[in-house]
Amino acid sequence: MSDPTPFAPLEDHPSSTTQVVSIGRVGLTVSRRQAAAAVGVALIATIAAVVLWRPWSGGADDPRFVAIGSVADYPVGSVTALEIDDAWFDHLALEGPAEFQDSRIGPHRVHGARLLVTNRSDEIRVLLARSPYMGCRLSADEDTARSFADIYDADPSVAVIADECHGGVFAADGRHLCGVGERDLDYFPVHYDTDGHLTIDLTDVRRGAMPATP
Repeated sequence: MSDPTPFAPLEDHPSSTTQVVSIGRVGLTVSRRQAAAAVGVALIATIAAVVLWRPWSGGADDPRFVAIGSVADYPVGSVTALEIDDAWFDHLALEGPAEFQDSRIGPHRVHGARLLVTNRSDEIRVLLARSPYMGCRLSADEDTARSFADIYDADPSVAVIADECHGGVFAADGRHLCGVGERDLDYFPVHYDTDGHLTIDLTDVRRGAMPATP
């Protein structure tokens, strides 16, 4: 007699709740009820992982707080470009036309960030150097910002930051002044210690404000 087929077809038994799968000469018997329970447990575990997951759990070595220097490093009136290499979680959606909204990626882990640290009237702000409108890199060239402000008949004296891709103009505190888009710049709140050292919390990136509705 010849050997049986190594992988025999699935045998259904309508009169019972059992499926028998024959693999070679070994039979595996699995209850449909047990299979359904296993699927349910796996689904619950997946949902729990998504709900309980936190941005800073993406990597064991990812820092939560990052030092960015001291108050003395950012004199009043300055705009300082700063880059960090640390990973953080970007959950902020960008503005843009409908076709852009349909194609953009959702919340995701990011490695590194370009920042603009500004100080006006002794208020230090750490802004994401990324336009809220479609994410173009921002320029801290005040001449460019003021020329854009002139185009839109806005006050050029407070124009400091420009989106050179689309023409948005922002003040040193991140306020949207004119041009494409509406939202203020996204930012990390600054934490001070008693010695004047500054840190930012990479889990606390905040969305820029939208203009007040009249």
